[in-house]
Amino acid sequence: MLVSPRCRLSLVLEKSALACAENHRYAIIEGIPILLLPDIHQTHIEGNRSLAVAEEGDSAQLPQFDIQPGTIDPFVQRAIGATNGALYQHLVGRMTDYPIPHLRLPAGEGSVIS
Repeated sequence: MLVSPRCRLSLVLEKSALACAENHRYAIIEGIPILLLPDIHQTHIEGNRSLAVAEEGDSAQLPQFDIQPGTIDPFVQRAIGATNGALYQHLVGRMTDYPIPHLRLPAGEGSVIS
């Protein structure tokens, strides 16, 4: 259900990467497909880091963090104000819980939201 961001053709799993019929290839690092394009300017530092990790190939690993249960990831504490305009600006450095909304949707029974 993934497509190449370059040509919009379906991607298929080939070893440790995804590829399309036009041979565009995208790394999968620790189970996460990196579908960013190196020739397109990344607006967030994490995009550039993800591209750098993807270029390492099969030996690549994402940075590991020791986040204790019940605490908020330090990156999220800093970056929350840069999401959704200024809606979360007041939460920078003050979060005690993740601001994940409760969606009032009926049970999906395994169906896909499209």
